[in-house]
Amino acid sequence: MKMKMKSITLLLIVIFLLMPPVITNAFYDKAHAGTQLFTNATYGAEGLKGDFTLPYIDSKWSTTYPGNFITFEQWITVNEYAYPPNSNWFEIGYMDGSMNHNREGITYYKGFFKAKFINNQYWESKLSKTATVNETYTFTIADFDCHGLWEIYIGMDYFGAFSDTVYVSDDLKVDQGYEFNHEEESPAQVWSSTTISNQMIRQGYTWHDWTYFMNLYNVGVTIVNSLPITSVTFNNNTTTLTQ
Repeated sequence: MKMKMKSITLLLIVIFLLMPPVITNAFYDKAHAGTQLFTNATYGAEGLKGDFTLPYIDSKWSTTYPGNFITFEQWITVNEYAYPPNSNWFEIGYMDGSMNHNREGITYYKGFFKAKFINNQYWESKLSKTATVNETYTFTIADFDCHGLWEIYIGMDYFGAFSDTVYVSDDLKVDQGYEFNHEEESPAQVWSSTTISNQMIRQGYTWHDWTYFMNLYNVGVTIVNSLPITSVTFNNNTTTLTQ
């Protein structure tokens, strides 16, 4: 759910939001593809993780089209409600394109990142780790002790915690997938087929796969596909995005 001074989103197990960016250029495409798990549970997720196989992405960012970006990531709703305008979230992923690192100004970036939307304020930052296309990385965001400290991992590499003391959402809502921002008249963006496997949610101090929650709450995983790609499918806790 990337944004530029405002907000947006992607793939899902319970957070699919959409908000406008920070740049003043005309945007005509805020597209999303992935899966989402959302229930009216009385208690949200304490954590979210999945195994992301990095796709080839080219956002066609340039100084002429500074708002272009593509992200491949996950979002977890925190702090009260999953619905706008009260929804807050944390995110972690891989991206190409427009980045406002620590609010220092918009520049081009390709690599891993983390971001948050808390109290109507969006913030994003680069993560220092080499990213290799077609390699699989486990993205994890979790409040392991339910003390309002949300820790961030890529694989076993620890990237600290979000500094906001916010707690589990009143609703179970998360997303995992692609997000695209494409400025009017910019060249067509490029992305490849990929998968997100071992999709897991943490609740009750325990990791559970998405199928567990589907059965527990008698809900299905929502397929989101606003992109011109062939298909998005979910099977056996794996999302497949076909170019």
